[in-house]
Amino acid sequence: MPSGWERTSRPSQYGMAVVEYRSSDGSRRLQVFAVMETSPYASLQAAQLESRKLDGYEVITLEENTDAPRKAATHEYRADEVAGESQSFTRHVIDHRFEAEDGHLYAIVAYGSDADGSGDEQELLDTALRWFCPPDTQCAAPTD
Repeated sequence: MPSGWERTSRPSQYGMAVVEYRSSDGSRRLQVFAVMETSPYASLQAAQLESRKLDGYEVITLEENTDAPRKAATHEYRADEVAGESQSFTRHVIDHRFEAEDGHLYAIVAYGSDADGSGDEQELLDTALRWFCPPDTQCAAPTD
């Protein structure tokens, strides 16, 4: 977890708690949770139906990753509002859904300001994916 960030969690109907990490200034957030749809892409398609209702919603990509060793899909977008956020500025969001080592599907979503580009959200997501370990699973620490 980045220095100065706060971790919170709340129960989920899917077993694993929804876990959020938030920067001290509230401008960046990382969210981790389990999903129940049949595939990462199906999960993102369902989520996009809700995202399209957001003020200022603009899709950047919505794609299935067929090159990954496990099923994965990514929805990247901009929006002027995001659920759970009170500050008003255009957000850049990368919502990545994937099959983990335990065979279950999870989401990691990185949120940040669109004004500073997409690199910081991508870096946050990449770091979270490297360190992600499903509940009740033994995982080796990343080597890179």
